[in-house]
Amino acid sequence: MAAARGLGLGGGALYRAIRDFCDRDDLDLAAQLALQTRPAPPLLTAAEEWLRRPLSAAALTADRADLFGRLVMQIYGFGAQRPKLSTARAYGEIFENCLRIADWALRRKDLTVLARIIYCICLIDPDHDVGPWLSDIVASQRPDGSFPDRTGFGTQDQDFAVAGRSTIAAVAALHMVRYRRWHKPPPDRMAA
Repeated sequence: MAAARGLGLGGGALYRAIRDFCDRDDLDLAAQLALQTRPAPPLLTAAEEWLRRPLSAAALTADRADLFGRLVMQIYGFGAQRPKLSTARAYGEIFENCLRIADWALRRKDLTVLARIIYCICLIDPDHDVGPWLSDIVASQRPDGSFPDRTGFGTQDQDFAVAGRSTIAAVAALHMVRYRRWHKPPPDRMAA
């Protein structure tokens, strides 16, 4: 609240500023979901409808795949919750789209999209075998520990923003595969 006063905003003005920001129409669906602790029913319904639409290879773009991944992560609370979708079929249709995006990303050698979709697949079905996709990501790790934006080995210098984004996506996917959910404690170690 002291920061708000420093900006000249009292408690009521700060609340109105936040509310006005949250009610903006120019935010995409994922950004609107990110502003809420639990998705409001109208936003969850809109997200579900968008995620269930069948994806064709011609309709897939990097931006669409990025938005798809962000929406799945948002409705699942990054692994903290399982959304209550309208039907059981909805989970399957969203999962099918995840598989399409994973294959598309693999063909394009897009490591960031592939890592994000592996994360989403683990959210929907933690027991699905993502090993073939994950092996491409792990094999792409650079000698300095970072990950490039494209799968495949390389030592060429890369932009910090690109390397940071792809590295965070890869590490998040590896974490999700290992621990199966974001907030789960580490598994017990077996005695040797």
